[in-house]
Amino acid sequence: MAKRSTMILFGLLLALMAACAPRQTAALPGSTPTQLSPNTLLPTPAAESTPAPTLSPSDGPLLLIQTDNGAYEIIDFASGQRYPVSLPDVGQRIGLAGALSSSRTLLKLPTQNGQVQLFDLFTGSIQTVALPAEGVFDAGQTAALAQTALPDLALTEEAALSAVQASFEESLSQVIWGLDDDHLLAVIPGSPTSTQLASIEIASGEVETLETLPGLVEKVSLYGNLVLLKKGYISEPGYWQDDQYAVLNLTTGEQQTIDLPENALNPILAWYDPATLSIIHQSQPVGGVNFSLLNLAEMTTQLVIDGQFSSVQPFQQGLLVFRPESESTRTVVERRDLSGELIQESVLPEQCTLNLIVRDKIILNCETESLLMNPELETAPFSGPIFLLSGSPDGASWVRVERSGQTSLLDSSLADPQPIELQGAALEVRWLPDGTGFLYRTLGKLFLFDLETNESALLLESDLLGDYANLNAVWIDAAE
Repeated sequence: MAKRSTMILFGLLLALMAACAPRQTAALPGSTPTQLSPNTLLPTPAAESTPAPTLSPSDGPLLLIQTDNGAYEIIDFASGQRYPVSLPDVGQRIGLAGALSSSRTLLKLPTQNGQVQLFDLFTGSIQTVALPAEGVFDAGQTAALAQTALPDLALTEEAALSAVQASFEESLSQVIWGLDDDHLLAVIPGSPTSTQLASIEIASGEVETLETLPGLVEKVSLYGNLVLLKKGYISEPGYWQDDQYAVLNLTTGEQQTIDLPENALNPILAWYDPATLSIIHQSQPVGGVNFSLLNLAEMTTQLVIDGQFSSVQPFQQGLLVFRPESESTRTVVERRDLSGELIQESVLPEQCTLNLIVRDKIILNCETESLLMNPELETAPFSGPIFLLSGSPDGASWVRVERSGQTSLLDSSLADPQPIELQGAALEVRWLPDGTGFLYRTLGKLFLFDLETNESALLLESDLLGDYANLNAVWIDAAE
C-alpha cells in the first residue's frame, strides 16, 4: 500500500510515465522491415518439438511482448520471425518496462523468498541474486516511533503495529536496476527501526549500504546517478507527517537531507533536472496548491506558483501553468519563468486541458475541439477533440487519433494531415524504433502499420488487449 500521489508530469519524467516507449535509435545493422500482407499473421511460434530459432546480433527491431497470461515472445520485425520466451513462473504479472536492464538484454524478475532472478533474453540463462536478510526488525519499537511521529492521528498500539509491519514488508520488496547491468539497488534490513538502501554487485554479491537514515524506505526515484529517497514509518495513504526526504549521489556517496516548506501538506517531491527538485506543497486529486523549485547546490527553495493549479509543465526555459476557475468554465493559461515571474497569460472561454507539448507548440483538448497554442499563448483550431497523439522517435511523423475515430498522419510540424485507414479504433500507438511504421492496439488485436505501403498487418489477437490495459511490451537490443 503506497501513499496516494498526484502525478504532475514534467518533460524530464516522461520516461517514467510511458510503459514501452521506443528508443530513438536507428534500425539494427543490415535490417529492413519485412513487408507484410494486410491482415495476415506473422509466422506463429514453432511447435514444442521444433527447436526455436536462434537470435543473431543483426536481428531487429525486436519487441518483447506478453501475448497471454504467462506467455511471452520476441517479434523480429526484420525477418518476421517470432521467438517464444519461457520466463519462470513467479506467480504475478511481470512489468516488462520496469524489469528491463539498461542494456535491454536482461529482465529482473519479481522478488521471491529473499531472492531476485535475472533472466537473459537471448540465452535463457537465469542468475539468482540473494538479498541480504541480516538485521532484526522490531515492529513494536518502530510502532512506538510512528505513534510519536503521527500524534494527530491518535493511532492505537494495535493499528500502529499492523501498519509498520506491512510497511516493513513493502519496503523490502523494492529492488531496481542500478546504474548498469552489474548492479542492483535494493532495500535491506537496517537497524531495529529502519530499512536501508543498498547497492548489490551482482557478480560477487557484495553489498554496499548507501544510507542509514531513520525510518523505512518508502520510495526510490533514480535519475542518472542521483537518488531521491523517501523514508517514513507508515507507507499507507494519508500518513505523510512522518516522511523524510534525501538525495543520494551514487557516484560520490554525497548525501543531502531535504527540508520541506512550512506549509507542506501531503507534498509531492520529484526530479525537475539533475540540480533541482520540484515540490508540490499540497497535493490534490488534480494538480495542487503552491509549487516550488529546490536548488540542490544552494539548498534554496523558490516559490514559483502561488495558489491552486491543475497542471504545470516545463516550457521554453520556464513553466506552463494551467489554473482552474471554479466559478466559470474558463481556463487560465500562464507562462512563468523559474523565479515565478509571470511572462504571459491567456484566458480561454471554455474548459481545456493540456494534451501534449511538442517543441514550441502546445496542444490543448477542449470540449468540442482541440487547439494549437504558440509560445505567445495564441490559439488556432487543430482538429476535433484528440484521443491520442503520438510521434515517431525522430519526430518526423505523428499519428493523430481523434475521439471520433478519424486518424491522420501529420508531418514534423504537426501539419499536412493525411487521413489513413486503420483496422479499428486505435486505443494505443507504439512506433518502431526506426520510425518506418507503428504498432496500434484495437480491442483484442495488435496491428503493424507500414508507412511505405499504408497497410496494416495483424500481429496478435489476445484477450489481454482490452480497453484500458496498455501493451506489456518493450523494445530490446540484440545480444552482442
